[in-house]
Amino acid sequence: MRRLLLSAVLLAGLAAPPAHAQTPPETVVILDMSGSMWGRIGEETKLEIARGAVREMFSRFPEGSRVGLMAYGHRRTGDCRDIEMLVPPGPVEPARIEATLSRLTARGRTPLTESVREAARILRVGERGGTIILVTDGIETCGGDPCALAAELEAANAAFTAHVVGFDLRTPAERARVACIAERTGGTFVAAGNAAELADALARTAEARPAPPPAAPPRTTGLRATAGAGGPDLPNAAFTVLREGEETPLHDGPAARLALPPGRYVVTGSTEDRIGTVTAEVTERGPEEIVVPLADALPRATLRPAAASIGATELLEVAWEGPNEPGDYLIFAPTGPNAEEPETRHYAWTADGSPARLRVPAAPGAYEVRYVLNRAGRPIGRAAVTVTPVTASLDAAAEAGAGSMVEIRWTGPRAPGSWIGIAPAGSGPAEHLGGAYAWAEGAENPLALMAPIAPGRYEIRFVEGVDGTVLASRPLRVTAARATLEAPETAMAGSHVTVRHTPAQAGSGSFVTAVPPDAEAGHYITYFYADGGEGNLRLPGTPGRLELRFVLAGPGGAAVIARRPITLTPATATLNAPEAVAASEAVTIRYTGPRGDGDFITIVEPGAEPTHYEGWFGAGGEEGEITAPATPGTYEIRYVSSAPGIADPVIARRPLTVR
Repeated sequence: MRRLLLSAVLLAGLAAPPAHAQTPPETVVILDMSGSMWGRIGEETKLEIARGAVREMFSRFPEGSRVGLMAYGHRRTGDCRDIEMLVPPGPVEPARIEATLSRLTARGRTPLTESVREAARILRVGERGGTIILVTDGIETCGGDPCALAAELEAANAAFTAHVVGFDLRTPAERARVACIAERTGGTFVAAGNAAELADALARTAEARPAPPPAAPPRTTGLRATAGAGGPDLPNAAFTVLREGEETPLHDGPAARLALPPGRYVVTGSTEDRIGTVTAEVTERGPEEIVVPLADALPRATLRPAAASIGATELLEVAWEGPNEPGDYLIFAPTGPNAEEPETRHYAWTADGSPARLRVPAAPGAYEVRYVLNRAGRPIGRAAVTVTPVTASLDAAAEAGAGSMVEIRWTGPRAPGSWIGIAPAGSGPAEHLGGAYAWAEGAENPLALMAPIAPGRYEIRFVEGVDGTVLASRPLRVTAARATLEAPETAMAGSHVTVRHTPAQAGSGSFVTAVPPDAEAGHYITYFYADGGEGNLRLPGTPGRLELRFVLAGPGGAAVIARRPITLTPATATLNAPEAVAASEAVTIRYTGPRGDGDFITIVEPGAEPTHYEGWFGAGGEEGEITAPATPGTYEIRYVSSAPGIADPVIARRPLTVR
């Protein structure tokens, strides 16, 4: 249900007319493949949900659409340059998109700004405009300013629009830092966190919006707060300025002169003890300044945590009393001189009631739980909480072969979203290899994880799932895997050969195949899974020099760990049958040939298509029987090969006269 709703949200956002353009000529979908996409919502990872939604979206684009697919963070960990246009803008090909999405995994960082910039370059936004649909679960982590870039692109061409799906963004501040991309380009921002929010977002974005009048130049307007109507100025007041109906502040801070496009704005001013809100209409003529009378006392809230001291990663209940205005929330914030961030990602909405349940941060120290009045962006209630250290440990062998199973004994909190996994040594705390992790909440002990397929230095990590704190780590050295293959040196194209292999079993998805020597590691034509020490491999239909391979599949992709050359001779066959038979008579046919799966013997007219058949039997033995056609005439007995890649599937013919 969640995947279908997200797909509908994406399509609705595309269908809604952009603020300054009617029909964008081309669209680029940007998909977040950062490491945090391995987080889960319910029983599915965000990666699975987003991948399925994008797949569904591409299958439903209107005929004639020209759409491309870009991803970031899918190839390398910790690389802010890992941005790739996977499918250039062009006619929609659902099968190509399906194949592309199935290969993607989440590995890297979140270069929002540079990915949008690269998509805009490919769209040639300055000349032609265009549309970007960004699907992300995180904020910029590579030092860029996506809000400033969005304004720059909109200024370059009013026919540019960006829609943003903020997937599982945790705090109002995070949402604001990506919503600005849409809001500053006339697009739609959708906060997609669960099924209910997705349904609501779908209803909002599906509403038709009339085309706006031509944009007028911004008006430079000042901000001033007074102690009530006509009262003295309050120079220490702070302001939040929002365009009416939007969620992201255009300004959040002290008084300033702002360049505001014409429109209606909601402006809130506040001090430590007073607050006021006005709605102002900005036109080309004015106003020169927006005056906000702070006529009301700043609301206050009281917070009563269930405990003044609590262990890291636990759940804390906080009873509260306060105004409960739209968007208000409770949040953990570090205190003291060493606090690096003003807030954490550990929050709860007041709309969910009292007491609120907040996950405690993983880093020990002094904190306070704050009640934040959303319209002012200001805390109006605080309660001190001390977070005590959590203990976690990992015990495993220091060395493991690539693709082997690593047994891990562990202790630590079974907090929802926390995980144990394997990551490259020195990589970021939230990074790990797809397929080499398990959720701590339901993990077995000992836990078995597959070692990466690439030799090298790695770490086993226990990571808290909300803020990415590493609770415990242990080095792991992965050594190269070794394998052997036994098979004939030559064989007929399209036939079957028996291939013996060691090890007898390998990681799930590992396989034996025959491919050209220069093929990529994960490439295959035909294959069997490496499970049991021996398999029957159908060979391709094209003669020449190939390579038998043992391909180890596992965390990090696929690697060839054994090779053996094999030469394929041209596929040949013989047919032995009477030269003439009576109509509808049973015809016994003896034959030789590659006897591959799907090969067959048939009787057809001489001009029939190569794969055409009427009466037939499968070519899996030495002899078979077909009933001759009922109509007298000249026919042809054929041996037809179904081997992949074969140039001419008819590898033997014999004339047959039906009397």
